[in-house]
Amino acid sequence: GQALSQPLLPGQIGYTNKYQFAPLDDKGAAAELAAVGWGLPAGDNIRKKDNKPLVLKLATISGGELEAAASQIKSQLAAVGIGVDLILLGRDELQQS
Repeated sequence: GQALSQPLLPGQIGYTNKYQFAPLDDKGAAAELAAVGWGLPAGDNIRKKDNKPLVLKLATISGGELEAAASQIKSQLAAVGIGVDLILLGRDELQQS
């Protein structure tokens, strides 16, 4: 696979490499979070700002690929000190709420 940064593929008319993604890494993300005030207290694994934890809620359908993807997102964000509360719902429940 090839990561794309625009809707045009390399070789197509109008393609440009002007919109390249910045490299993603845990150290860079941690530095950016710290720069805007999300510190990581000693002995804690969740960042805090003004004594509020940095925790996101992620709702998805339980089971299958979507749950697996949500679990991967949770573990990747945990590496930089962001907590994720997974909310696993049935398809109908997710659609209605």
